Amino acid sequence: MAISQHVILALMLGAASTAAGAANASYSAAANATSNTRNANGPTQSPATNGATQPTGTLKAESSVSESSGPPMFGLATGAASSSATGSAGNAVLDLSAMAQGQLTNVPFSAPMAAGGTSSSSARFMDSFVVNCPDPVACAHGSLVSMTIAYVVQAKPGGSGYITPTGILYNGGFSGYAQWASSINLQAMYAGGFGPIPGIGSASWAGGQTVTDSLSGPTLGDYNISYPLSNPGTRFLSFTFAFGAPVFVDMLAMAGASAGVGYDSSGSSAESSFAVNPFRAGWGGIVAITGAGGAAVAGVSALSTGAGIDYMNNQVSAVPEPESVLMLVAGLGLVLSVAQRRRRR
Repeated sequence: MAISQHVILALMLGAASTAAGAANASYSAAANATSNTRNANGPTQSPATNGATQPTGTLKAESSVSESSGPPMFGLATGAASSSATGSAGNAVLDLSAMAQGQLTNVPFSAPMAAGGTSSSSARFMDSFVVNCPDPVACAHGSLVSMTIAYVVQAKPGGSGYITPTGILYNGGFSGYAQWASSINLQAMYAGGFGPIPGIGSASWAGGQTVTDSLSGPTLGDYNISYPLSNPGTRFLSFTFAFGAPVFVDMLAMAGASAGVGYDSSGSSAESSFAVNPFRAGWGGIVAITGAGGAAVAGVSALSTGAGIDYMNNQVSAVPEPESVLMLVAGLGLVLSVAQRRRRR
């Protein structure tokens, strides 16, 4: 199912409820992929994988699965589906991908057929940092000043599908979606750890985007709905904090994709492919720290209490091309080659 506005709001509220309990840096990641095909003879499926390892400063989870089905009893139709997902939580950076693809190759008067896949991934990073500077007046311990930070979201959701009539017959359709959602919550504490600064010492943002497309024969019509609750880009959040007191950071991101094709009888060949790839969300640095009267405070550091980074700096670099793209293409190619060999038997 698509990530709704209610889910995005839940992400934001969930982040706010846990930030105050953070001490050391925390990393979490998850990934899941499924695929299926249907015809008279039934499918064969390669095993899914889902795991996570934690090298220093990074937690990564990967999942991939592919499936193919041989020719049905009354025809030479074949189907294949593949999906893949990755989730990675690094130092103030979350990297995700989600891909799904389905394909049918049919002949007239073949049995009902369907193929499709779904994938999803998520990652979370929690940490805290303390802001200090060498000026004992401008940066007096416990004094309240203003901070503006940047949160960067880089995302490319998309996909498409098509139907190829078999002779004069046109029956079937495709559907799919690609989606992402992300949130960040910041909570400043009083100096000495006496709880959060009420009302003014916090900032939150949450948003997401879903792109969908589908086609149902024999109307030959299609539609493309994109409702950007929030487009990718940079968000700027401002809040009050205290010098020498911790500021808690909680970042969460999710991605998902789904693709499906099918027909009831005498179907057409079809393909559907959707992906969120690449996707990255992370800390864009502290843009400004201003004291009384709006004067900028110089010589500031914002050192992590757990991850060993300086939050003054941008932690988000250019999005790399995930290796999972090549994995998906190679896996689907293998599935389709197996299906084609079965057709020739």
